Amino acid sequence: MNPRILKELRALLPAWCVSAALIISLPVLAASANTNWLPFEVIGYSAVLSLCLAASLVYSREFQFNTFQLLLAQPANRTHIWFQKFGVVAISLLPLLLLYGLFSQWAPDHGILLVITTACSAGFWALV
Repeated sequence: MNPRILKELRALLPAWCVSAALIISLPVLAASANTNWLPFEVIGYSAVLSLCLAASLVYSREFQFNTFQLLLAQPANRTHIWFQKFGVVAISLLPLLLLYGLFSQWAPDHGILLVITTACSAGFWALV
């Protein structure tokens, strides 16, 4: 496997695990408590925020360590590098989005469209 893809996956792993744990905990909490319970709402919104964090983590680590400029200075095609990063984010977030869609009946009402839009604009959110 390409070392750049492995580097991106290694950076995504902690945020991916937290997102999966938060999403899977939604139906467990819904079965044991009232869905108007404040910690239930907090975990639901935290699941959405963790998905957004996981999406922007790939780009923000490059900017934090000032390696993005070095990566773009290489003789590789810049659009290939950018799409490679976006592909890693899209493929890693797809199972989480499917889990979220599966458990969305227990999630607070904020819509999966917001999550998909935020995940697709991860490069922008890393710059902000």
